[in-house]
Amino acid sequence: MSIMYCSCRRIFFFKNCKEWLSWTANGDKKEKAWRRFVDSLLMQDYVWNEDDGIDKGNEKYYQVKEFWPNHSWENSELPKDDEKIKEALKGIIERIAKRSHRIVEELKCRKFECH
Repeated sequence: MSIMYCSCRRIFFFKNCKEWLSWTANGDKKEKAWRRFVDSLLMQDYVWNEDDGIDKGNEKYYQVKEFWPNHSWENSELPKDDEKIKEALKGIIERIAKRSHRIVEELKCRKFECH
């Protein structure tokens, strides 16, 4: 598989993913759909919420957290500084670990009907 092929597939994936997530996340009615999407996929650690001290009335509520300063769909370039990259990766790994824990707890609850 060539690097060009991988790069094109990655761009295609991110473009389609961005459009799909934007569709889910925009508009008044879609705000609830976005929250349901985040909650059903146990992605709470990737958005600002009560766990971060952000209340529902705050404009940041359920907005996606940056992986590093100024990170966005439009600016996905990694930081230039190795320490900033390490810090970003540490945060990403922590989010993955938290989500993994949520998934395990959800599976336990489903098996033992703890809801």
